[in-house]
Amino acid sequence: MSAKTENKVSSALQLLEARKEALTNLQRTNMKAHGKLWGKDFFTWEHPDTHSLANTISTFPYPMAWVTDRRSFELMQLDHPALLQELHCILVLDNTQEELKTDQLLVEILDSSADVFDKIKDIHIEKFIVLISASAESWPQFETLIEAINN
Repeated sequence: MSAKTENKVSSALQLLEARKEALTNLQRTNMKAHGKLWGKDFFTWEHPDTHSLANTISTFPYPMAWVTDRRSFELMQLDHPALLQELHCILVLDNTQEELKTDQLLVEILDSSADVFDKIKDIHIEKFIVLISASAESWPQFETLIEAINN
């Protein structure tokens, strides 16, 4: 086999391996699409790791709101602060009344699902994504929000 043919075969095998790895990673993702509500595309993701979450957010083609819990927000703020600057808004569902230290301008702390929905309804952008994700500890608090989206 010539060197040129060997390079083509090697490249094809590398591409095949990369595709296989991407499919495996996608299958491990717990992100779920919920369709449209109020003209916005809704997704949920139960306790993603910050690296996977950041990679996913960076691939969304439209402006987005990220609805999350305090812990997840604080981790993303430490690991990926520049990415957070690119979001339309961040809605932190947290009823502890504790101050949230952030230099992000578009962060709002809300204490109920109804408040979250009111904020999302007030966004008037034609193509818009809402991603709801939270840590394992906070996920039960988000289930009410998700039930409302699915009904």
